[in-house]
Amino acid sequence: MDSGAYLIDLASNRKIPITTPSCRVGRDDLNEIVITGDNSISRFHFTISKLEDRYTIQDSKSQFGTFLNGKKIEGPESIKDGDVLKIGVSLYWIEIRG
Repeated sequence: MDSGAYLIDLASNRKIPITTPSCRVGRDDLNEIVITGDNSISRFHFTISKLEDRYTIQDSKSQFGTFLNGKKIEGPESIKDGDVLKIGVSLYWIEIRG
């Protein structure tokens, strides 16, 4: 059975595995997921964490914010399969399996 979590880029349909227990996302090469080509994404934009069977997302004080299903997140938020993230001008779908 395929388990785990993925970010799916809605523009390119690229499926990016989310590493656990913690996965930093942004433009900087030190992130576990590096996103290039969108300068509205901060160097360190957000972090996805997994604790037991639950995933959460936390904005990393990014310049333009992180939006979960159209709502700007202010603190740690739970995420689930099918949620949509907007970071900068990019949209990502969250896929959580297993």
